[in-house]
Amino acid sequence: MMGWRRFGIDSVVSLLTEEEERELDLEDEASVARRHNLNFVSYPISDRGIPGTSTVDNFLEAISTPSAIAASLRGPSDVARARLVRRANCR
Repeated sequence: MMGWRRFGIDSVVSLLTEEEERELDLEDEASVARRHNLNFVSYPISDRGIPGTSTVDNFLEAISTPSAIAASLRGPSDVARARLVRRANCR
């Protein structure tokens, strides 16, 4: 994360659940992001889950300002959450 600002990234968005953060050893992601002066927001959505409308709306509102974000997803099979991030980038 230390060099992310050089690439225009100023925000980190995590869509991982607490269980996934533990499994992927990302429990400190928020504090590390903040330590590097990056905004951090978390909208946990279960893997292969369907987020509620309010979760999607809140997520889109949180990242609505023009900026580059880095998203924490589980991996290539994380289709639903990846689509949400892609939708946000197309706004």
